[in-house]
Amino acid sequence: MEDKLSTFFNYVNENSQYLIGTLREAVAIPSVSSDAKKRSEVFRMADWKKNILIYCHYDVQPALLSDGWGTDPFDLVEKKDGRLVGRGASDDKGHVVGWLLTLEAFVKNQVELPVNLIFCFEGMEECGSVGLEKVVGDEASNWFKGVDYTTISIGMNYFSINVSGPVADLHSGVFGGVVREPMVVLTKLLAGLVEVDGKINIAGTHDQVMKLTEEEEKTYHGLSLTREALENDVGGDCLMEKDMVQLLMHKGRYPSLSVHGIEGAFYDPGSKTVIPASVKGKFSIRTVPNMEPET
Repeated sequence: MEDKLSTFFNYVNENSQYLIGTLREAVAIPSVSSDAKKRSEVFRMADWKKNILIYCHYDVQPALLSDGWGTDPFDLVEKKDGRLVGRGASDDKGHVVGWLLTLEAFVKNQVELPVNLIFCFEGMEECGSVGLEKVVGDEASNWFKGVDYTTISIGMNYFSINVSGPVADLHSGVFGGVVREPMVVLTKLLAGLVEVDGKINIAGTHDQVMKLTEEEEKTYHGLSLTREALENDVGGDCLMEKDMVQLLMHKGRYPSLSVHGIEGAFYDPGSKTVIPASVKGKFSIRTVPNMEPET
């Protein structure tokens, strides 16, 4: 115990100027509670650092060379333009590692963090965030209490459409034009959900989106992300908007609908004239603040 106290007292002696300086800053605030004119100074005395909750996930989706990867997706590669390519480099291991290394840099350089950080890292995001809802509920009045800012801006709802027809797969040379084909029905349903320009055709989807204010719109004009950078990310000029401000808003403040795939469809190399008996289409809607998925 004596050794521990000695270490403590040594710290106090070595940092006395810093400790006294901190007290000096507090004394300099005239927080006279009996004077109504100085009530704001009382509030300033209790103006602590803001709390920011950072959410990230460290699990990833499947990745194969046959998906279009130019290199092993689980081997991080640095491209000539400086980009780092690998499964999870962006979504979302890059963020997990980036935040941890940021903290490490602050600590090693003895720089005080300007805010309080609360982290929520999970490993089941790509499977529907199994267990996360319970954690959030359990910690709502504890770990998450007093959070001033949360960096989550977009939510997601994942859906599937099942279409069945005949009891078994059929040959199109025998039954083509004779039966209602589940694949045709499904593709029409999926195509009707969203226009090629991104407009969602589900009634009410945009009704809950917060109206754009002049103040918010100004923030998009000051962002450094360029159209060229976006085109480099997607590998060509296939962006839906010409105006950069509109592109930025569609990335974060407006909902979007994406079609992801079809189970039961033939996808192997070569030809197979099959009429699938049952197919399942998968799509998701990215929701934005103020949207209630249930309604």
